[in-house]
Amino acid sequence: MRNVITRTLAVLGVATAVAAATGAAAGAATSDGGHTAQVRGAAHLDWDGKHTGPWKSDLWIGVDNARATYPDAVSVVPSAASGTVRVKHRFWNTETHQEGTAWFNLDVDCVAVGGPVATITGIVNQQHSPDQAFLEGVRVGLTVYSGAGKQPGRVGALRAGTRDDQIPLCASTAPAWPVKKGGYRVWDR
Repeated sequence: MRNVITRTLAVLGVATAVAAATGAAAGAATSDGGHTAQVRGAAHLDWDGKHTGPWKSDLWIGVDNARATYPDAVSVVPSAASGTVRVKHRFWNTETHQEGTAWFNLDVDCVAVGGPVATITGIVNQQHSPDQAFLEGVRVGLTVYSGAGKQPGRVGALRAGTRDDQIPLCASTAPAWPVKKGGYRVWDR
């Protein structure tokens, strides 16, 4: 029995060494050792609790095939990234009946995935805001947690103040805002 266990461990050790040497990490690696991180989906977020007084709002974030390709298993900067993120924030005052809508689109420049969590960054390429809070050319970061079991998904966001004060690629905050309706799919292959 001891010889069978020793031979099995030896075979597993050789297989692991060969996989590591060729860059064929289990699961997420491609044949050349690289991988692609991807996110898709759309959701309305539980955003009402973030306002005080009579203001209410609806925050919707759609991720249209955000993906980034990494040349190998250890790279932290993607060799290519693509996709679009659309954000729409509708807000209204229940007392004065004032309302408005702000929206912006991002050209995705980075996606990083770890389990059910992904960070996405992109540069604002189109925007509309009554107070011009978002500027074209500013990098915005999102964190998407796809949820697990009965836990709902969550989203977090981070942005810099100006084009000269950019956040790093794939940087964002913890996913604090619960998904109210919809969801996201996060994967790495």
